[in-house]
Amino acid sequence: MENENYTVRTYAKLWKHEKVMYAIQNAKLPLPVPLHMALYFGICFFIMFLFGKCIPAMAEVPVIIKYLILPYAGAKFLNTVKLDGKMPVWFVAGIMRFWLMEYGSYMERFRFYQIKTPPIRISWYTGKDGEKNVRIVIRWVAGHGREVCYVPGTMSDQFL
Repeated sequence: MENENYTVRTYAKLWKHEKVMYAIQNAKLPLPVPLHMALYFGICFFIMFLFGKCIPAMAEVPVIIKYLILPYAGAKFLNTVKLDGKMPVWFVAGIMRFWLMEYGSYMERFRFYQIKTPPIRISWYTGKDGEKNVRIVIRWVAGHGREVCYVPGTMSDQFL
């Protein structure tokens, strides 16, 4: 299977291929290990190590369960679950990016940009002031709230 040659017509499916480790240094592994699985196992192992040092009740848990079975179960869970259609690492990265961004801005290619929205303008005739029609204009400006203006010439200028 290793000697088979493939003709690649497009590179689209090449990026979806899962990376697999067959050996560490020159020591062959008994089974091929996906790279994400090894990364998740290392993270879960580190978390269990921290819990073992911080929480005294973790000393009662047997070493095989604490350092092999629980990290493997956590890695298997993180490798198979999809949160919002994404891998858990990218999902958490999206949440962190959302928490760090200001309202009304976005990030593209590691630069922050402000969203430029034109103000929304609502106007209508409300009635008659003597012989003139009264017109009220409400403008919604992003981030500033609303401004109520009266069109000049329709009412007295004290409202401007």
